Amino acid sequence: MNIGKHTALVLFVAGYFLTTSAAYAASPQYPTAAGQPSATAKGTQEQHPVIREAIRQLEKVKSELQNQAAHDFQGHRENAIQHVDQAIKELNLALQSDKR
Repeated sequence: MNIGKHTALVLFVAGYFLTTSAAYAASPQYPTAAGQPSATAKGTQEQHPVIREAIRQLEKVKSELQNQAAHDFQGHRENAIQHVDQAIKELNLALQSDKR
C-alpha cells in the first residue's frame, strides 16, 4: 500500500501525540505555554492537553495543505486532507468518550 508523504506525516504526528500523552498523565499539573496549569471552563485542570494540542496541530496542517500546497501531488494532497479530517474526528470522539 503506497500512501503519500503527507498522509504518512499526518499519521506519524497523530501517533506521536497520542503516545506521549502517558508522560503527561503522570504529571500532577498540565502546564500551558505560559507555564500555568491549563483549565477547562469548569475551572478544573485539563485532563488531555496532548490530545487537544494534537487537534490544534492537525488543524494547522490541514490549513497549510488547503491553502499553501503548490499542487495536488497526484491526488495525495486531497487524501492527506481527508486523513487529517478523520484524525481530528477520532481525537474529538476520544475526548467525548472520556466525559461519559
